[in-house]
Amino acid sequence: MNLVVNNDLFTQIGSQPVELPFVFREYSADQLPEPAAITEKCKKFIGDVQKWDKWKRYGPVQTHMRMFGDEYWFARYSTHVEPLSHFKGLLEDHTKHEVEYIPTANSYRTVATKDDWTCFAIEYSLPFPFKKREMVEWITTIDLNDAFLIISFPSNLPASPNTVKGKYLSIEYLYNDGVLTHWTMACCSDAGGFITKRMQKMALAKEISHDVSYYLQWAEKLHK
Repeated sequence: MNLVVNNDLFTQIGSQPVELPFVFREYSADQLPEPAAITEKCKKFIGDVQKWDKWKRYGPVQTHMRMFGDEYWFARYSTHVEPLSHFKGLLEDHTKHEVEYIPTANSYRTVATKDDWTCFAIEYSLPFPFKKREMVEWITTIDLNDAFLIISFPSNLPASPNTVKGKYLSIEYLYNDGVLTHWTMACCSDAGGFITKRMQKMALAKEISHDVSYYLQWAEKLHK
């Protein structure tokens, strides 16, 4: 597995600062936008990530942080020598594959569908004494041929009994410039329950950075 980060490289999206494209809240099926209508907005937002405050660096993955109102947003950026096709496991069967490569993801179930969106409930284990979390998310993937987006919105649909419902909004963008594959993800999350925002802030950057190595290890096994 080979990862490369170039901190001086800005994405192909442009360099003008952009504002938060979506409000961090739960969405009903009727409130979901058409994916084609939000593609450019998401690309512009992701293109601004490297202007955010630099946060911690975990090996080859650089994390960033920015406040929007009273919400903490975290992002990660990495580049990879593998072609874009190596990352199709993110585009295709996204949630199914996440449960396979993320150690804390236990299971998922399909809750509902609406046009190009599917609502999944994904169960995560947390260390004792915290209860299991279930993130109920509307997810859509947008294939742009030479790039792709994965967008997740918090859903207003209920979580399973005996779990604590969390909220998660993320925008993920991958493209290849002919030499490297660029992978950027930005998210806002609320695990719910008794986990304070301060505790979540301390842990989130590390968690999202580990997802890069988890995916690459999983994909490497598939390509052998």
